[in-house]
Amino acid sequence: MLESLVKKYLFGRNPLALNIYLTYKCNDACSSCRVRQDKSPELSTDEWKSIIKQYSKKGVRLVTLEGGEPTLRKDLPEIIDYCSSLDLRTILVTNCSNDLAPYNPTVFWASLDGINGNDDSIRGKGHFDRVRQRVYDNPDKNIALLMTINKKNKEDIIPLLNTFENNQVLFNFYYDFQSSNELALTKEEKLEIADKLIYLKKEGYKVFNTTKGISRIGKEKPCYPHLIKTINPMGKEVDGCFIELFEDDCNCNQCDLACYIELTTFYELDKEALSTWNAHLSLGLPLREGSLSR
Repeated sequence: MLESLVKKYLFGRNPLALNIYLTYKCNDACSSCRVRQDKSPELSTDEWKSIIKQYSKKGVRLVTLEGGEPTLRKDLPEIIDYCSSLDLRTILVTNCSNDLAPYNPTVFWASLDGINGNDDSIRGKGHFDRVRQRVYDNPDKNIALLMTINKKNKEDIIPLLNTFENNQVLFNFYYDFQSSNELALTKEEKLEIADKLIYLKKEGYKVFNTTKGISRIGKEKPCYPHLIKTINPMGKEVDGCFIELFEDDCNCNQCDLACYIELTTFYELDKEALSTWNAHLSLGLPLREGSLSR
């Protein structure tokens, strides 16, 4: 299976992941969010199924479902189950506003922007407590935390890891949108945080990001945006970076988005990346000594 993946993705331009914005509707009002509350008609359940099947045939193995808040769509359980029927792995990105019990993705990514007051100041009062309670109430679910590091919450990394000591935490870095950059980190701040994350990872904290991925933060780095196909709620497709859904130009020099960094590291057959994502998404890759070298 590993050899077939190499042939398909390293020597072609096939997407490995499908990133679906099921809806732009949301019951939070995050100050850092650039998702537009577009009132245009969203794709139907059958239309989404058709798209998912189409990309499954092209070799996509992972579907990320997000928004907005995807749990606001009543057909979400059906869409997740359909992905499973095609042997696709699913990541459900959620603000945990709704009960998680009805949903069975491969993994939940619960969005947080720091601890207590910092998270609530960005995502709304009570958000942090709500996410913490959902995580504690669902020990049988595979739940990881997704924290976007910004200028306001950069000191919350260790407290968050300690609070959710039984859960993996994927750290993202705030993208410097043209319309708002008060939360953006400087290059020097990013480099300092990257060093801290590598240290914490070595100390046994559940930092999900790979060491190679972290080492690329704040630096020039390779990126293969064709690996992710992004589709908005109305069916618009983006071949490159998903930032193009929200802005005309992508500022690649300022980008440290974990989704692209980590997928790039996986694409390069980094040993840690293959092992980490294989376990996280139950990919079933037959990893063994000698199969991970380039």
